[in-house]
Amino acid sequence: MINTKLDNVRFYDACGDEFDGYTDGSTWNGWSNVWVDAHEWPRLVAAWHDPDDAERSAKFAARTPDADGLYSLGFEFCTSVDDEFTTYTLAHGFVNVLREWLSLDELRQVVERNAAQTDPMICHTHDFCDANMAMDKAWRDLDGPEFDAASQAHADIWNSAWDHARVLLARRYGA
Repeated sequence: MINTKLDNVRFYDACGDEFDGYTDGSTWNGWSNVWVDAHEWPRLVAAWHDPDDAERSAKFAARTPDADGLYSLGFEFCTSVDDEFTTYTLAHGFVNVLREWLSLDELRQVVERNAAQTDPMICHTHDFCDANMAMDKAWRDLDGPEFDAASQAHADIWNSAWDHARVLLARRYGA
């Protein structure tokens, strides 16, 4: 039986992967405390499998559910729920705007060009649209704080979201 004190949420891990789970609204070091059910657990185990650290991956996969049948990720893992204004939600929003603005072929070209790019400051989304306007739209769509160009904190969120979006684009539209 699911704990009735938990709310259903869609959450992201530190890599930007998206999952369904539950939260009580608490946080650990600024990260959301979330739980997943037995249906979502195998997806999470597969996504978090690290072939370079089989022992750690096996230990994670061997975790057991709590009395409610849920697997806790709280107080240990870096997760963000969908309604939080974070780097990860901004990255997902940016990718969604790009999906609206660019064709599938253009998104695949972005991924190919980014993979070949040696300068980490260059993102080939700019080859097909004004990507700064796409990021601005994603920021505004999230109903977060008004963007302040003079704020280093806002610039850090923007730039970090860009980095995460490159990973998301490669996962979604890479060959």
